[in-house]
Amino acid sequence: MVETESAGCIYELIILKVLSLMITLQKRVGLTDADICVTRH
Repeated sequence: MVETESAGCIYELIILKVLSLMITLQKRVGLTDADICVTRH
């Protein structure tokens, strides 16, 4: 039980780090979700 809980915690931390990195990259490039959607279409 302890191993699965710690693994879940690690995965959550990784996801949060990835999301924060994506947000910071978008801010650096100056792109928002709306801009990305417009450029894709």
